[in-house]
Amino acid sequence: MLSISPGSKPTVVLDCDGLLSDFLGAAELVLHHMLREYCPMRNAPEWSPWQKYIPGDSAQAEFADMLGQRGVCAGMKPLVRAEQMTQLREIADVVVVTAPWPNSETWMSERSEWLYKHYQIDKIVHTADKEYVWANFFVDDKPENVRAWNARWGTGGYLWDTPQNQHATDLPRLLTWGALLALVRGPE
Repeated sequence: MLSISPGSKPTVVLDCDGLLSDFLGAAELVLHHMLREYCPMRNAPEWSPWQKYIPGDSAQAEFADMLGQRGVCAGMKPLVRAEQMTQLREIADVVVVTAPWPNSETWMSERSEWLYKHYQIDKIVHTADKEYVWANFFVDDKPENVRAWNARWGTGGYLWDTPQNQHATDLPRLLTWGALLALVRGPE
C-alpha cells in the first residue's frame, strides 16, 4: 500500500449499496409489488435473498427488470449509518465505486444524482470491476469484491459488516462508521 504524504488526504473508495443506500429495502418493495406479500430480506444470511421467494429464471428476470425501472434507484433510502459521510469527507477524498444494475437505462444517472443529493459526492465510478480503482482504503460489503481488490493492491480492502457476509471470516471487517473514521484518521 502506498503511504500518504503529510498534508494530503487519503483516498477512500466506498461501495454504495449496503453502505450508503438501502438496496435491500428497495428490493423488498419491488418484491412486495410483484408478489403482493412482504418478504423480509435485510437480515437474511444469503447474498441474493430474493431468490428464495422467486424461484425460476423467468420470475428472477421479471424481478431484475422491475428493480431496474426508472425511479427505483433514485428512491432508495440513505442508510442511517452513512450520516457520518461529512466527517469522512473532511479527512479523506471519497470516491464511490458502484456496479450499475444490468439492463437499466436510468440506474447510473439516478445513482449519480442520488449520491450528490444525499452526500454531495460527485466522484463516482460505475463499474462491476471495482478492483481496478486504486485507493488507500476500499470498503465493500461483498466479500468477492474485497478479495479481488486486495489481490490486486495488497492491503487496504475492508469488508463492511452485513448479515449477508458473515460467512467471510478471512477479511478485515468494519462494523461501524466510527471504526471507518478511526481507520482513516490512523494512529493519533
